[in-house]
Amino acid sequence: MKRLFRYLFILIVLTGFFKQSVADNTSIDTTNNYEFVKSLKPFLYTRQDSIRPLLDSVIKVLKVKGNSRALGYAYLYLGHLYSPDPSHHNEAFTNYNKSLIVSKALNDNKLYNHVIFGLGVLYANKGNYDSANYYYNKVYRKSLSEHDSTMIPLVLINTAVLQFAKDNYVAAVKMLFEAEPYFIREKNNFRLTLLYDQLASSFQKTKRYKSALKYFRLALRYDSLTNKINYTPLIIANIGQLYFEQNNMDSALFYLTQVSQE
Repeated sequence: MKRLFRYLFILIVLTGFFKQSVADNTSIDTTNNYEFVKSLKPFLYTRQDSIRPLLDSVIKVLKVKGNSRALGYAYLYLGHLYSPDPSHHNEAFTNYNKSLIVSKALNDNKLYNHVIFGLGVLYANKGNYDSANYYYNKVYRKSLSEHDSTMIPLVLINTAVLQFAKDNYVAAVKMLFEAEPYFIREKNNFRLTLLYDQLASSFQKTKRYKSALKYFRLALRYDSLTNKINYTPLIIANIGQLYFEQNNMDSALFYLTQVSQE
């Protein structure tokens, strides 16, 4: 709790600082702006309301100085913030496009890959799976050629979600298992939580209930190790639904009752 309040205090101070810099039209030291903008990434998952005005203020300061990695990632993160909300898809696309322009101007392949991936996620959020698949394939081929071990598993897990949406559960399972060792090497507990939950859901659809339960429990385990979004209630509800499908009402009721207590 103390750490959370400290982070919130830092966000409030930094937001005020950047807004004052814009109002005064003063120049600030941009030496470490890239590292500063990158440091905001964890808050995209937990403090969206605080991060959005901060990024807006950062962009107003940075764009005066022209294209920079910091500016490109600020646009990228704004795109990420807007992407899940259907009422803000246009803003997401606009910010991704601005980030794409910066990436091309700087010949920054890593930023470019993140933008293309973000566009894939945006189209998936819009329900346009063909366009989403186009961007995922584009960044996947590029990431393979560049041996980008960070982007490859991200594309695999998101493409698996598309395959799941199209009822191609076998293909989804294959892609998820391909992505798994990357996240294990990174010790990325957040991504492993999402991967195992999706893997369990895929097994559930094919009525492989024992495997589904195994991976739902793994998802619970890794969710307990992350300090990002709490997926525990959702996973517990999924386990309850799994038992319900098997007509095991006692176990189903046990898990569904736990959800209300989380």
